[in-house]
Amino acid sequence: MSSRERQFVELYRQARVEDQRKYYEDKAALNQAAHQELLLASAIVFGISGAVALLAGTDVPGKLVWAILAAVLPAFTTAFAAYEGLYAFERIARLFQDAARNLRRAQAPLLADEAGAQAAVARYVEQIERILEQERGQWGQLAVEQHDGAKSEL
Repeated sequence: MSSRERQFVELYRQARVEDQRKYYEDKAALNQAAHQELLLASAIVFGISGAVALLAGTDVPGKLVWAILAAVLPAFTTAFAAYEGLYAFERIARLFQDAARNLRRAQAPLLADEAGAQAAVARYVEQIERILEQERGQWGQLAVEQHDGAKSEL
């Protein structure tokens, strides 16, 4: 491969592929963390709700307050579930993880002969751009599915 093709591949790999892969991995981690936080918050509120319902069923001072809390706290758990459904943190994390994995799998061409270097570079760029296009296409599919899901709930 000539010096020019080699430089192009290295620049493209660093500036386009690795930069985008790191972005995807960071976004996947962020969305996965948000999903985990919602699960934890929901579990805590659910546990507290059960304890409060138990207290509301016993003969303790402030029974009315415990009964009101026992009725209200499950709504918070439902709100957390709705929030997760609205933002689809887990699904978005998987989308980013898949795109990052596909970029990691793409191998830069290592051809030594001058004749096939340009064609190999073109195939590499095509492969990377196809991965990025597939990732963008997933966003459209996610939006349509969420829109259709909102319609079916009405």
